[in-house]
Amino acid sequence: MKAKIACPDPETGIGEICLAGENIMMGYCSDPEGASEVLKDGWLYTGDLGKLDEKGCLYIAGRKENAILAENGKSVYPEELENYLRRIPYVLDSLVWRNNPGDGKDSGDGKAPVITATIFADEKNVTEKLGAGYSEQELKKLLWGEIDRLNEQLPSFQRIEKIVLRKEAFQKTSCQRIIRWYPANRES
Repeated sequence: MKAKIACPDPETGIGEICLAGENIMMGYCSDPEGASEVLKDGWLYTGDLGKLDEKGCLYIAGRKENAILAENGKSVYPEELENYLRRIPYVLDSLVWRNNPGDGKDSGDGKAPVITATIFADEKNVTEKLGAGYSEQELKKLLWGEIDRLNEQLPSFQRIEKIVLRKEAFQKTSCQRIIRWYPANRES
């Protein structure tokens, strides 16, 4: 199997992952129309974003359809931020997305979109830290302490600016991936 990156970003090297080889197109054997949409010049355009290092190792950044275009024109990869959030002991699951002006969920000034994390807290760890009967305000303060530390390590365009607490687990696929953009994922 061969891999290449289509249209890599000059700064990050991240672009769409393309694959070629005998084992690549098996799922499209009976779907020539679907194959024509993703197959170009013998390369399968996967819809995944990533980069190749100097040794040829492939690093996956996320899905092309999930990338968020920041105000400065750079891409933010929700999956990358979700991986960082997963390291916080008080976060069981999260879904990162971008609020857009006018959708009723923006930054408050009605203008600037913000990177938002919907968080399903780890009840056990939060209770150990805050005690039983903690308030939503206490939970948010705890989470913001951790997210502020994370944000200090990120470029400004990639920082999480808003959190939404979720009271129920996210709906997931059979592979245990959160179903992105399921309407209930946006609100708690």
